[in-house]
Amino acid sequence: MRLTLDIDGKNRGWWAWGIYYMLRDSGEFSRVELRRTRHGYHIVASGSGMSTYEIDTLRMSLGDDPLRVAIDMVKHPLQPRQVLWKVKNNRQVETLDCWNG
Repeated sequence: MRLTLDIDGKNRGWWAWGIYYMLRDSGEFSRVELRRTRHGYHIVASGSGMSTYEIDTLRMSLGDDPLRVAIDMVKHPLQPRQVLWKVKNNRQVETLDCWNG
């Protein structure tokens, strides 16, 4: 399963990099990306065997946007969850680092 985090705030880079390294070194994910957005950072980690409940709990504990988590938790199972944009309002999201385990 995939884990995505939307960390808002330009001054939260230290937090985003810390989470990136924690997820990378956890041994749980096979790929982890850190991206800079206009308003903060996105972290995308994939290749985990975690359940949806475990992913949602991890998202909340790591500081994902609370409204985004709440919306995902009430979606129908066939609706896409954890949606992050790579291009928004003609602005490209910048990839800062990408690790493939």
